[in-house]
Amino acid sequence: MKKGFTLIEVLISLCILMICILAFTKMNLACIHARAYGERLTRATILGNTKLCELRAQSLTLSDFHEGWHQDRNNPFKDGETTFYRFWTSFDRIYGKDVIIFVAWDDKTRVRDFSSLEELKSSSCACIHLEEAFLNQR
Repeated sequence: MKKGFTLIEVLISLCILMICILAFTKMNLACIHARAYGERLTRATILGNTKLCELRAQSLTLSDFHEGWHQDRNNPFKDGETTFYRFWTSFDRIYGKDVIIFVAWDDKTRVRDFSSLEELKSSSCACIHLEEAFLNQR
């Protein structure tokens, strides 16, 4: 009787090992992409919240609150290799103003200065939005 593994047993074990390594590599790449997306999402949320804080400090009569589409004067915001753009829209309400802040970033597609909400929504770029109601001061 011969001792040891046959060539077929060694090849099968190598194939199983390669499948395991491939699965681990794909899982690792997915984690890297998820981490990068999470960092961009966090940064976009911070940029949107910062704009909301700036708007809270302003009077509702300023041009930033006029009804319609607004682009940030500081666009684009550069953070490492990611470029962020900040927009907001304002709606007149009985109680004051509703403001929706949009933050878009270049996640595989090139983001640009969108001229309207419809243009932003029709694009495939990554985007978040934050909403807040601003009450009239009496």
